[in-house]
Amino acid sequence: MSLNDLISDALIRARTFGGQILDLSLPELLAALSDPDDDVADFPRLQPHQTHPWHAFLVQLAAIALDADHLAPEDMPGADWATLLRALAPDEAWRLVVDDLSKAAFMQPAVLDGPAEPPEVLSPDLLDVLQSARNHDVKRRRMVHPEPEHWLHALIGVQTMQGYSGKMWYGIARMNGGLGNRPGVAVASSLRLGPRFRRDVAVLLEHRADITRMSGYQDHGGQALLWLQPWDGKTPIALAECDPYFIEVCRRVRLRRLVSTGAIAAWTRNSTAKRVDAPDALKGITGDPWTPVELGDASKAMTLSGSGFTYEKTRQLIMQEISAAPAQKLRTSDPLRMLWVAWALVRGQGKTEGLHERVVCLPGPVRKTLAVAAERDRLSKLAKDRVTTAGDVWSRGLSPALAALASGGEPQKLERGRRGAHAGPWRSRFDEAVDRVFFERLWEAVELPEEQADRAWKEELLEQAARLLDEASTAAAGPEARRLKGRAVAEMIILAIRARMLPKDDDIVLARAAESGDPLAPTTQEELHV
Repeated sequence: MSLNDLISDALIRARTFGGQILDLSLPELLAALSDPDDDVADFPRLQPHQTHPWHAFLVQLAAIALDADHLAPEDMPGADWATLLRALAPDEAWRLVVDDLSKAAFMQPAVLDGPAEPPEVLSPDLLDVLQSARNHDVKRRRMVHPEPEHWLHALIGVQTMQGYSGKMWYGIARMNGGLGNRPGVAVASSLRLGPRFRRDVAVLLEHRADITRMSGYQDHGGQALLWLQPWDGKTPIALAECDPYFIEVCRRVRLRRLVSTGAIAAWTRNSTAKRVDAPDALKGITGDPWTPVELGDASKAMTLSGSGFTYEKTRQLIMQEISAAPAQKLRTSDPLRMLWVAWALVRGQGKTEGLHERVVCLPGPVRKTLAVAAERDRLSKLAKDRVTTAGDVWSRGLSPALAALASGGEPQKLERGRRGAHAGPWRSRFDEAVDRVFFERLWEAVELPEEQADRAWKEELLEQAARLLDEASTAAAGPEARRLKGRAVAEMIILAIRARMLPKDDDIVLARAAESGDPLAPTTQEELHV
């Protein structure tokens, strides 16, 4: 029998922590994830860029089903998920392929304007949200013999994560602009799938009333599974008609079986209007449980840039300088040690600008600090000051030192453009070095005296700068005399910024300067601080 029905067919493959392969139906999977003794480790057919769309879909679906049946988070274990899902939609709406186009199929609205065109998408990866048109990084049409589950994940990805792709190819409402993205930011007790699923479902149920009130959704009876509504490509659904956790479909897609082979293929059509009519003034602020909001004169849903979750962006998010998404807010029932987890697939103009993921441990003392607004503000200021210090070490230390190295000790003769070209790769390496230790050192500072923590951080940065300068010196080209002079001047620049940042180290700096044998090196504290 061909696997097609999400309710009754075991078409979802999972793997246990012991390595056992399980083939599950959708209700069986929801039951497994709801069990506190769950053993689901991963999904072998799921690709990295599909992890958050899949998690978000499962959590939203579970929250919608439980609320519709007036069940609480504690009712999840043992819930009759097949009955709950059938109460939300008729049987055919849970099937990947439904021959009658006047009826909805899973994540596929009914077709009202005639039969679908000839198939144009023969592989799930061509339907997927991932931009791979140039055949770089991730190859096109990789799945020669796709399983139905591959089509399942491609459908969820394109319908809940896609942005604007050209005229009459609109994206989802849960992002700021057609070239935005829908990030996933949350906290979790572990990276295991089951605990993350259960916590996020509980969060959605707890925040439902607040999101409904703030965003103007329907408290009960709103449009929840948007593929159930027929779509002619012209008539949108108003955001105010929706359930707060509505599962979106932004594209007109139908899966069919090819007569010649029986394989699944996709037919697609454009539309003259967005599926969800969300006012542009909202700028993507729709109450999405995992999307932070950038507050200001024109508040907007956060769009991650191609730089990813840098330590500066992560700092802003953890300290809630960017308003926290519901799934990111700590709860009194959370364990003392938590993890901050973030995911985003960054879209560009006709390209993908990277899949970005980050996990930061929140130890017990930090968890307590973040839970108190005043303490969190204090820690936020400390973190911001540390970012500034890192910038100073680069701009006043390592960058001019690299310029001196490249110019043979005469950085004033180095053209600005050449200076930037030489320093650029080293800036990336410096940022990466800072990024690796930033939060670990920041969390250590929570329990250290302020002066001791400040000194430790500056020493860390200066050591990284000295190490990178040493690597750059080893790789430097040019005549030996010019190279040696450039290195000597560069080292003096690093010593000078050390003296400014750590003035109690003047004697150490002067001793190192004397050992260098450089006639230009400072010999007194007055010369050192000129």
